[in-house]
Amino acid sequence: VPYDGQEHEVSGFEQTDFEIGGNTYHVEGISAYASGTQAGIYSTSIFGAARVLDAAGNDVTGQFAVEVVNGSLTIRDTYLLTIRFVDENGADVRPPVILRFEQGEDFGPVDLPEIDGLVPDFDAIVSPADGMPARDMEVVVVYRNPAPISTDEEEPGARQEEPTGSEHMEPEVIADEPETYRLGIIEINDNGDTDLIEIDDYEVPLAAPSAGYWALVNLLLALCTVFGMILIAVIRILARKEKEDENDEKSKAAASEEEEEDKYSRIRKWMVYLSPIPAVAAVIIFLLTEDMTKSMTMVDKWTILMAVIFLIELVLLIFSRKKKQDEEEEY
Repeated sequence: VPYDGQEHEVSGFEQTDFEIGGNTYHVEGISAYASGTQAGIYSTSIFGAARVLDAAGNDVTGQFAVEVVNGSLTIRDTYLLTIRFVDENGADVRPPVILRFEQGEDFGPVDLPEIDGLVPDFDAIVSPADGMPARDMEVVVVYRNPAPISTDEEEPGARQEEPTGSEHMEPEVIADEPETYRLGIIEINDNGDTDLIEIDDYEVPLAAPSAGYWALVNLLLALCTVFGMILIAVIRILARKEKEDENDEKSKAAASEEEEEDKYSRIRKWMVYLSPIPAVAAVIIFLLTEDMTKSMTMVDKWTILMAVIFLIELVLLIFSRKKKQDEEEEY
């Protein structure tokens, strides 16, 4: 189904009845269901256990091997065609029309509405040769005031009579037919400027399609990894300050215990030194694999790698805090 912003669902099976040797059998006891809103492929979930019944309703499941083929719900991407109607000053003369089409879909000629006293630039908006491109489009139609043109030329063989008495005749004003404008579209370039492009062969120029997604979970994992590195550094700074305060009050009898604590302190120090590595790796991988100008999705093929890097940072965080917690319990 095409994407329309609504939730879609699919359930059931294509075939649950079959015939063998002139006998009819029916499969029951199982169900399938899938639903989704965003564009993508959603696999169905299978519930229950299959039972095979003959025409008399007897359970003959043991005589068969039932194979359940998992289905899916596919929601296809759609793109917006926005048609704006403005006057010569750029002000809207009526609400815009927003249509939604799939890539490659031929939406046919779109007739323009009539507005009293105004003439549009185009007669109609036609579909590109290859159908709707893989991007949103906007067409701006300018409605103008037709300029009436008067003529004093008389037709050949005709003679203009002079008015008599008090009778006064106003010259007849004949307005030319409104000029027919050719089809065109508004093209938006990379700098945000707009250019009006007239199409000689009624074919709308296409831009390169923009496909792909960026994963929101990957961004969150990268941010959490960087936050873990910062937290480890803060813990290390606080622990060092606490140790300096405690050294001023230690007695000579605690010298042997201090040597053992120094061993754990060196381990925590290495945790601090290693913590930037996963954080930097997470940021670099996210910048190289994700393009945030594209559509957003929850996960992609890089999510597992980002999760592994975050777990490494989490392990470093846990080891950097372990000794500190032990010291607090001793005191």
